[in-house]
Amino acid sequence: MKERPIMFKAEMVRVILDGRKTQTRRPIKRGQVFRFCREGEGPCDLSAAERREINAEPFRWEPENPAHPSPSELLTLCPFGAPGDRLWVRETWRPSWHEEEYACIEYRADGKKLKPTIYDEGVGFHFFGECDESKPSDPWRSAMFMPRWASRITLEIVSVRVERVQSITEEDAIAEGVDAVSMADVPRQATMSRRGDFAQLWDHLYAKTAHAWALNPWVWVVEFRRVNEARED
Repeated sequence: MKERPIMFKAEMVRVILDGRKTQTRRPIKRGQVFRFCREGEGPCDLSAAERREINAEPFRWEPENPAHPSPSELLTLCPFGAPGDRLWVRETWRPSWHEEEYACIEYRADGKKLKPTIYDEGVGFHFFGECDESKPSDPWRSAMFMPRWASRITLEIVSVRVERVQSITEEDAIAEGVDAVSMADVPRQATMSRRGDFAQLWDHLYAKTAHAWALNPWVWVVEFRRVNEARED
């Protein structure tokens, strides 16, 4: 079993906490499948920045192309892991301080404040002590900078598959947690389906990129379940 971080916006954290989100879709990037320059994908005299830009391009999978991985091989390249692996959630947070140490962590998604005291890596949960809410808090910090010990949510991967983003079904859109809560900050038009809502959410995130809904990119589909709860010490 391996653990990897994964970032979620506050709206999605809320629906994970409510138990209404059990899937996530992320664009497959070319560099996740082909290592540019290392595997004959192009000249090696490009700068690192140029290689990163090329590797960020969408992966255009041709299953019949012998130079492309087979369906089973492709799944082994998923950067989020395989069934049985775990994902620890990074979310927007901020600490408060007491004598050079964290006294408490506040989570923007629901405003909850917890004091991490013990993280049991083997079991996969935290113990939390009482939080001194009188201490001043720092400004909000990006989810990107959340350390492992501050994460309160651990997910276990149930399944991984690869498909086009437009292949999402109504049931899958519901499992993505698409509702009024998760789309509160998304400018949108009313639709007759959760799938239609998901399309608008996707474009809210990716419309200005090569992963836009209309381009129907290949995506990693990760199904998960929550395995840990915040426990008091």
